[in-house]
Formats: sequence, structure tokens, C-alpha cells
Amino acid sequence: MPQDEKGDKAESLSSSLFEGLFLLPEKNGKCESFQKLVEVHFPQEKQKVLIKGLEGLIKQFAGGNVKNPKWLLAIPLYHFLCGHSKPFARVDINEKHNHDSGKWWGIENIKKAVESFKKAMEYSRQGTSMMDRLVPLFKMDKLLPRTFMCTISFKDLKEVICSKSIPPEVSMAVLYYYIHVQSHEWPYLFNSDFKTLVSAVDAIKELIENQLAPSSQGSDHIEEVCGDAREISMVAHDFFEACSLKMDRELWRFVCSAVDVFVTASRVHHTFLVKSFVGAEKEREFQVESDRIAATFSSALECLNAWLYHCLPPVMGNLGTWSCVDELNIWSKLLSLEWPTDCTAKEWLRRELERKIDSIRLGKAKIDLFCSTDSKEYHHVVKECLSKAAFKAIET
Repeated sequence: MPQDEKGDKAESLSSSLFEGLFLLPEKNGKCESFQKLVEVHFPQEKQKVLIKGLEGLIKQFAGGNVKNPKWLLAIPLYHFLCGHSKPFARVDINEKHNHDSGKWWGIENIKKAVESFKKAMEYSRQGTSMMDRLVPLFKMDKLLPRTFMCTISFKDLKEVICSKSIPPEVSMAVLYYYIHVQSHEWPYLFNSDFKTLVSAVDAIKELIENQLAPSSQGSDHIEEVCGDAREISMVAHDFFEACSLKMDRELWRFVCSAVDVFVTASRVHHTFLVKSFVGAEKEREFQVESDRIAATFSSALECLNAWLYHCLPPVMGNLGTWSCVDELNIWSKLLSLEWPTDCTAKEWLRRELERKIDSIRLGKAKIDLFCSTDSKEYHHVVKECLSKAAFKAIET
């Protein structure tokens, strides 16, 4: 029996067992190693016993005193045997990422053990140690990246997300989790921790654009791609909504990046929706889905409006010059986003900005603000609004 350096024979044996249950990645759209394993060793009548045994091993080595990350190697086999996912098939689960069951994450029956492992990983880097071996299997078991991300500690999120190996909806769902529950389950997280993740949110946006761009997808699987885009768009809305409810002005860059991700996801979703209905006599279905996108977009704008109202002072500049500059940066960032061409968001933002500038009571203050701002630093709409207010102040 093999031994590790500490002489822990049980752990060493379990590691060897998990290695033996590791399904090798295949690129032919099939999973012959899984089929062979089932046909030869685990016929239908024995699969329930195997599933129960696998769950016991995972609970022992993920949730027990010894945290051995090699249990992750057996997760694709576990998912396939349970029917949670199928080789190379899109995951279609009715329950959302924020449902308590953990079904969306592929951990429905092992949730407590996985959560225990995750908390232990806050003080260890063992979770990321399995990443190189698991990433090649993400296309074979599309539920695997969700389960894998359940084990990643907050301190490792930036590295993992910026690797661009994780599907965008999964990265956003993990960020949603930390934003939504941080106040009572992860009280040690501070605003400064989230500030470091702005680049990770930007990486998510890039993934959405690159992986779901119409030019990078054929027409053979357009409905499946549209389904993925719908999932990404829904999670993006939840992610931004959590940001708008939980984050203050200090995290405005993070919030604006979350808005950018949502806008991008909605635009891509609509693009694929149009493409999937080309030549198809499904006008009613198309209209229903379009209305759903529009309703989600409207809800996101309401969240943005509430966040701006909560985080920005009612009168621009009443906290000093630095406050004006900071606020103008927020408006400039929001106006620079690539909003849909048929969307009224930019006009709404312009009107709101004009209203805020008009809230400055002294005409001289409006003129000074216009003169002190560098047009190269802000979106042209910001400069136009400042110019309009300044000249109006001069005339009166």
C-alpha cells in the first residue's frame, strides 16, 4: 500500500483511487472512457451503489478533517453517473445559481462537504492546484467548472477568472455569491478586496464578446448558443443587481464594470436571438423572448438609477471639488459603455447628468467646474452638459 510523506496510508490510497476514476479528456464529441467504464465495470444495476460510494468518498475527503483536493478528479464521473450532466452536452437546469439546493453547481448531494472544503481553502492554495488538470475536461463535463469554482477561495478568484478558462456565467455567479453573502458569512471581506477584482470583471466581459461573438459560432448549434447567451444574460443581471444593492460609491469602478458586463451580455443575447429566428416562422416565440430581454434591461436600469440616487449626493459638488470630479468620472464611464443602438439609456443618462449639474446653485460654481475640467478626460456628453450649464450661467 502506498504511503505519503506523513505515512497517511488512507489518504494516499484515496488519492490513487481518485486518480483511477479520472476520465481522460476527449475531443471527438464522445466519452468513450466513460462508456467503457460503465459497460465493463458498472452496469445499470450497480450504478446506485457506485454513486453512494462516490458521495461517501467525496464527503470524507472534501468535508472531513483531511482536505484532499483530488476528489475533484472524480467529479465528471460522479456527474455523469448521477445524470446531472452528459458528456459534451449543454447543461440545462431549471433551478438558478442562487437556489439553496446547489443543483446548479452540481453539488446537490455533497453541498455541505464542498462548502467545508471551500472555507478550508481560504487558508490554502490546494484548490487551484487541480486547475490545470481539470480545465481540459470543462467542455466534456460542462457542469465541472461550476463545481470547481465552488472550491476556489476569494483570494484566488482574480487569478482564476483572469485565466479566462471559466465560463462567464460561472464567474459572475461566484462573484454574486461573495457580494450577496459577504456581510454575514465572509465578514472579513472589505471594499478594498473587491477593488482588486475590477480586472476580473473586465475579463468576463471580454469572454462574453469573444466566445459568443456571431463570427465565432457556426449556424449548426445556434439554438444551443442562444441558450448559453440567455443563461449568461440572466446571471449578469443578478450579478449587477447584487452590486447595486450591496456596493457603495467607493466601489464605483467595480459597479460600472458590472453594468458593462450586463449590457454586453444583453446585446450578445439579442444578437443570437435574432440569428436563431432567421427564416423561422416563430414570430410569437421571438416576441416573447424579446420582451423578456427588454424587461430584464428595464429592471437593470432601475437598479442603476437606485444606485446612483443612493451613492451620489443630491446636489453635485456639495462635498467639495473632489466629489464633483469623482462623480463626473462615474457619468463618463457609464456614457462610454456600448449601449444597444435602440436603447434610450444614453438619453436617460444625459438627462440625469443635466439635472445633477443644474442642482449646483451658484452660477459661478458651474462656470468654474466647466473651466477646471479637461475635455480629454471625460466622455463628450459630459463636456457638452457642463458647457451648456456654464454658458447658461453666464447669460443669466
